[in-house]
Amino acid sequence: MLILTAPVFILPARLVFADIAPERAAERLIADAVNAGRARIAPELPPLAGEAVLDGIARERSAAMAAGAPFDHQDAEGTYPGIEKMRARYAKFGAMGENIAMDYEPSRSDFDPRYFTARTVDGWFKSEGHRENILSPAFTRCGTGVARSPGRTTAYATQVFWGPPVSRRPQRG
Repeated sequence: MLILTAPVFILPARLVFADIAPERAAERLIADAVNAGRARIAPELPPLAGEAVLDGIARERSAAMAAGAPFDHQDAEGTYPGIEKMRARYAKFGAMGENIAMDYEPSRSDFDPRYFTARTVDGWFKSEGHRENILSPAFTRCGTGVARSPGRTTAYATQVFWGPPVSRRPQRG
């Protein structure tokens, strides 16, 4: 008997990214794969809209980890850099979240955006907390950033999420 399973996301077989850095190619692939998985699992939700400011924040987070910052949502002072950056540069209020990933491949001498994307997004969908961020109806926008360590054997991905504040109407008594 042959059993076929559907992947969490589908990567296009022929994408040409010759004109952009491999990290930027991975960002595009990750954003597309996350939205494809969101559409498949929660078709009632709209796709997460990309946002240039959020992309910049996500890139900064990945670059910081690639340069030696802790691979964690919190920094040494106990603050959440991704959230703080969103509050300072994007919106003070609203729903905010962050997914991070690290992929260490000492045997690979090249960086393959498709391979990195597949491992990253698959890991996020298999992790309850990361999956909750991706599938949260509170989030409407996202930014994606990828950076590699100086030795280029470790790559980091960050996806930050934002959604508008919930309007609270006064209750009448």
